[in-house]
Amino acid sequence: MPHPVSLDDIVLPVVDIHILTHGNSRWIFDYTVTFTFDDHTTNEHTSFTFSSKDDAGLPGVILDQDNNQHFGVYQGPSFPTVAARPAARPEKMQPPRNVPSSAR
Repeated sequence: MPHPVSLDDIVLPVVDIHILTHGNSRWIFDYTVTFTFDDHTTNEHTSFTFSSKDDAGLPGVILDQDNNQHFGVYQGPSFPTVAARPAARPEKMQPPRNVPSSAR
């Protein structure tokens, strides 16, 4: 079972794939990512899915020795909203030190 991740930890849902080939390798594949959010206060579950397949059903990712990186960014409905985390308390500001004129 995957480890839960807090919704406020998700900034930009992205799939980042890099392959290292030995010679003339070619990888042709698809992937599907499903984000499922649980609201433990109401016992409601919400899921969002995105896939590398295009609308015509063609393979979404083809990687080889010349094209060895793929970045897939989630493009779908907005995720549920959460309250912002409290801002970190700023450190007490220190007054500037006197800098000798010879160091200016």
